[in-house]
Amino acid sequence: MSNSYTGAGGNPAFVSDETGRFSAWSVGGLQIAGFAGGTTEPGLAFLGYAKASATAPAISFNGWKPNSSDRTALTGTDKVLMVQAGLDATWATGIITALANGNVGIGTVSPAKTFEVSGDISLKTAGNGIYIKEGTNATMGTATLSSGTVTISTTKVTANSRIYFNLQNCTNCGVQYVSARTAGTSFTITSLNGSDASTISWLIVEPN
Repeated sequence: MSNSYTGAGGNPAFVSDETGRFSAWSVGGLQIAGFAGGTTEPGLAFLGYAKASATAPAISFNGWKPNSSDRTALTGTDKVLMVQAGLDATWATGIITALANGNVGIGTVSPAKTFEVSGDISLKTAGNGIYIKEGTNATMGTATLSSGTVTISTTKVTANSRIYFNLQNCTNCGVQYVSARTAGTSFTITSLNGSDASTISWLIVEPN
């Protein structure tokens, strides 16, 4: 089967190639609208089927923008995907927004972090929790005092960091406090007992 073109104004609008692959093009934007005939079916559904051994996704959304000669991928804070309720020609509000830099926002159209939520987060099932990776330059970890003090190196500490810590085991433990910090480098926990050799767990949280 040969390629089949249906166009308007000399430009191809619908293309079906010899493999049966279908493409739709539109200058000025392409709109796809579906209207549900019943109460239990969606107005528009996207279904993608991939082979069991496939490494590609079943459904892919790619964002592009024109350049001087052809097209180029979206970058930085360019919006790749938005989900919103109703019609909004300004794209000023969104339920979910994905940017080209990998940031994803819920309730915000300009997420500044990898995952940003404008609203509360609720874990509705008992046993679910938040998992934080420990290691070099982490925001959580453990440390053991020596002669009543310990300095923890991490680039994540800032001048505004809220530093929380708890006693994991007591060895001559005394009252402990954050005695010093250098933003972007480290912070120090000191005990009122100069012989304190306890192990503590610590967590850094940033105010928003």
